[in-house]
Amino acid sequence: MRTVVCKPNGTSQYCQDIREYRSVEVPIWQLVLASHYNTDLLIDGEVDNLSNSQIVDKAINEFKAKKIIIMSSGSHPSGFIQMRGEMIKLSCMFEKYKDIEIITHSKLPLNPCQYKVNWDLIDFNKYRASNWHSFTNNLNASPYGVNYSSVSCPHNCNYCVVKKFYGAKYIERDLEDIMRDFDELAKRNVVNIKMMDELFVSKPERVKKICQSIIDKGYNFNIWAYARIDIMNDEILKIMRKAGIRWLAFGVESGSDKIRKDVLKGNFTKNKIKEVIKMTKDNDICVIGNFMFGFWEDNKDTMQETLDLAIELNCEYVNMYCLTAFPETKFYDELIAKGVSLPTSWEQYAQVSEQFKSLSTKYLKAKEVLSFRDRAFQTFFRNYKYLKMIEEKFGNKVIEHIDKMIHKRIGRLHG
Repeated sequence: MRTVVCKPNGTSQYCQDIREYRSVEVPIWQLVLASHYNTDLLIDGEVDNLSNSQIVDKAINEFKAKKIIIMSSGSHPSGFIQMRGEMIKLSCMFEKYKDIEIITHSKLPLNPCQYKVNWDLIDFNKYRASNWHSFTNNLNASPYGVNYSSVSCPHNCNYCVVKKFYGAKYIERDLEDIMRDFDELAKRNVVNIKMMDELFVSKPERVKKICQSIIDKGYNFNIWAYARIDIMNDEILKIMRKAGIRWLAFGVESGSDKIRKDVLKGNFTKNKIKEVIKMTKDNDICVIGNFMFGFWEDNKDTMQETLDLAIELNCEYVNMYCLTAFPETKFYDELIAKGVSLPTSWEQYAQVSEQFKSLSTKYLKAKEVLSFRDRAFQTFFRNYKYLKMIEEKFGNKVIEHIDKMIHKRIGRLHG
């Protein structure tokens, strides 16, 4: 029985003008599914920009498929929420073929640490790192690859869907398997690499072993990974930088110490955040600061506090999100109890789409939160202090890139 693994095309959720600035992610979990189902047939609708009808045609007429495996996922596990609509549409199109078995996975149905990834199924040159990731590679975003040292997360934030996606608690991968995949990426001349771990820097001693193994191989990678403010120290930053980790993403989330504590992001203070960001930069590692607007206790002053902190930290790049409530989370249930209006379609979970639906807070309407977020993004990237730092670090080519980016707007109404 010929089995085909399909990834739906989710690019329609993104504003056309900004698609060039986002990554085109390697379908790592679809590759794992291909190993699980023992097939070498994979259709990535996103990287080849295929419509649902084109995916169906390729699977049925070219591959002569008898079993279809469909899984929706994005660059983060939250993508399985916002892309679920595309998965449903694609599945419905296959259903008219009565002799075809269709299996859909909106969550990962297995432990990916138990499988060997068949990298031969994809062309890494088709995939693209996020625009900021390529700042440290002269804006060369391709080829682009991924690796992972663990799955799921050791923490329990009440608004997160990570464990729902993986269907498991935190699982570590064997060092031998991690390095095997780094070897495969290096063999294919992949430099830009994302660590898929929800929290790569969770156990410092383990991270040191991974980094030392990369150093011993002599690879010249441009890696980015997630880290936590309250785990970092100078020693681990030095070995990470030597291993080619050029970017670390920190979940700062809010400029308010009270809000940060309330949403279980740790007991670190604003001063601790400043200390660790400076330490990271001093070790020649760039920082992606992740900030969120629209916590239940947020008002105009606390959101301004978040923007002010982002400007003060002056990270090499920032992601600014509106808080959203995903189904099957405690936070979602809490907001229902409070009478908050929530998304009514899967597409409304996509942050950078025209359809995105933000949340209201105790003090602010949803449209006020979304409007503030969009203005904050422009304010940060137009700030003279930021642009001066970027010019000194990366040169005029990146400055021109950023200037072009901030003139691209998401065509949405703040209502």
